[in-house]
Amino acid sequence: MKISILFFLSIFFVLSYNTMANAENTVVQCGIPSESHVETDPGFQYCNIFDRQFTYRKNRIALMDQLKIRQTQFIEPALSARNQYKKDLDALHDSIN
Repeated sequence: MKISILFFLSIFFVLSYNTMANAENTVVQCGIPSESHVETDPGFQYCNIFDRQFTYRKNRIALMDQLKIRQTQFIEPALSARNQYKKDLDALHDSIN
């Protein structure tokens, strides 16, 4: 553990010292602008985000309708099973007393 800390500290010192030594009396080229290209063709295709919002709304409404149907389909068997359990539990309690 101590060896790794000493190793990293020595590397940090060497790199920082070399960086300062290289920076003295030298000019470094930085910030070179890159070429950019903007599409100016009027026939260029674009994503119509406004129509996408209407499609999202339509799909959301369809999903909510499906979830309501699923909810009723899943709750009916659960309620009937619970009612049957309650009847069986009451019958068990009556037989014990």
